[in-house]
Amino acid sequence: MSADTTANDSGPLDSASRARDHTINRSVGHRIRQQRLARGLSQEALAAAVGVHLQQVQRWEHGENRVVASRLYALSRALGVSVDFFFDAPAPAPEGPLADGDGGAPRDGEVLRVARLFHAVGDDAQRRGLLNLVRALADSDTVGRADSDDPGWSGSG
Repeated sequence: MSADTTANDSGPLDSASRARDHTINRSVGHRIRQQRLARGLSQEALAAAVGVHLQQVQRWEHGENRVVASRLYALSRALGVSVDFFFDAPAPAPEGPLADGDGGAPRDGEVLRVARLFHAVGDDAQRRGLLNLVRALADSDTVGRADSDDPGWSGSG
């Protein structure tokens, strides 16, 4: 069977099916990366935990290779999530601020680190202060309009 056929259909896949498959692979890969970073694991550590080579984890995270069911189960165990985590509301990997190679924009790891640190702040007043500081540092015209309905926002944007 060639790479362009499915297991239950001997005919070639059309371009729409290949594009859909690629989108799903990228979405699953993004979720693997997202959860790996959230748990503070390196690609090497994840590879060891599921019994594959580092390059395989890299290919999964970039959506280049499909994850077979048995490995998806192993990934879910290693990452502390259910298998359906990889498919809930499937969406393409982000484009824009979180996409790799976006010229200095924050990466998933940076965003997750900030979120973990923010979550560690226990005092509500301090959290509001941090939100106000971040908003002041950001472009207030863009952020102020988007957050004007946020009850924690006490700015004048």
